[in-house]
Amino acid sequence: MLSLEFVAFRSKVNAPVMQEVGTDSASPPLLTVKEAAARLRVSTATVYGLCERGRLSYVRISTHAIRIAEQDLSAFLGSGRSSKT
Repeated sequence: MLSLEFVAFRSKVNAPVMQEVGTDSASPPLLTVKEAAARLRVSTATVYGLCERGRLSYVRISTHAIRIAEQDLSAFLGSGRSSKT
């Protein structure tokens, strides 16, 4: 967690603060492709393929990196389950 003094200093020099102060965050927890693959028990290539085909939502955080929200991974897992009647 960043200290209030550090945040104040960063804002004075007009530098971005990459982390919010405090423990509450409005953004959902994001998983790396490797973490998502481990939870799905598939390869990272499979996760990239699911994202590319639009079956799994993701967030691009840089030119070469994506992240998957935990809630999107849960929704994907829920959509694959069929109910037996």
